[in-house]
Amino acid sequence: MGKAKSKFGLPACIFAIAFGGCSSAFAQSVNCEAALQFDSTVIEQNYLGKLSILNVVNQSNFEEAKKNYGAKIPGYFDGTFSDFSQKRSEFSQSLNIDQSIKSDTTYIQRVLSPAGAKAFAECVARTSGEPLIAWVSSGQRSSNVAVSIKNNRAGTGTVKVTFAMPSHVTGSINELDLSNGSTRTVIFQAPLSKPFLIVVNAEDSSTTASYTVPPLEMPPYVQMVSKREYQTIRGTAVCGAGGFGNTAANYAPTDVYLNAATGYRLMPDTLSIASRRTIGGPGLSGDPVFTWTNKPAGSSNPTTMVGHPTQCNGNSPHTQGHTAYDFEINSFRDVVSKVQ
Repeated sequence: MGKAKSKFGLPACIFAIAFGGCSSAFAQSVNCEAALQFDSTVIEQNYLGKLSILNVVNQSNFEEAKKNYGAKIPGYFDGTFSDFSQKRSEFSQSLNIDQSIKSDTTYIQRVLSPAGAKAFAECVARTSGEPLIAWVSSGQRSSNVAVSIKNNRAGTGTVKVTFAMPSHVTGSINELDLSNGSTRTVIFQAPLSKPFLIVVNAEDSSTTASYTVPPLEMPPYVQMVSKREYQTIRGTAVCGAGGFGNTAANYAPTDVYLNAATGYRLMPDTLSIASRRTIGGPGLSGDPVFTWTNKPAGSSNPTTMVGHPTQCNGNSPHTQGHTAYDFEINSFRDVVSKVQ
């Protein structure tokens, strides 16, 4: 059986921090996804978690995502899908991190609220038809991980449950007897710097029937820290005018192009004229009016700004004058790094 898909097109187990692996239980329980809730505070602090959520949105599920996430991730779902896509691209480009990390959708697990993860787990436990199910019931990752196991069989009987795990994972018990219809929770310990991984097995000694739950996995706890870095971008515009008895005649503009370095975005509020230089004839009288075009269009923090000088007037109606305008603008990028 293929992996169950969520309404956002990802395997349902990616959404389930409450479960580590995919099994047929998910195929029967995709509706449980409605129980999932994202922690708005964590979304603002966890850049990869935020990006993971944004990356599961496409044109077909955009309207539904707008309803679910519009209030929790403000500023991204206000317009059309094209507007959203541009904002998402800008946010992604501002994270100066390895592409393989940026595309790792498991980071979406880290912004689930513990209550939402637990509710999802309980929903799957209630609706699954699997004879043995297990889930991480402690919510988000910590050094102590609670694993709940349910013997989902009907009638009377008991199974002996055992656990297989790597050496860095330890448990309060190694095995337990679990009667049909009952649930037990076991506490395991694993260093935050290492992944949590466990396989739950069970056997009915009277019938020799055996059961295995797909591995329960949780990634290492990784704290993402963002540091904003700045660069000053400089560029020069030139305008010439004057002659034929008119200070505005012989209009000769040269645009200025302010291009942010790769990974950086411009800050239009910091734009200024750093200096003015007469470079030909008597120069200009007063400053031109500059019209600015942002690229991408409509972006509040573009990667390129083009300034076009207009309304240039020379100092002389008889001789063309040229003045250079040296512009400065700040640019920024958010450098995201891991803190184990």
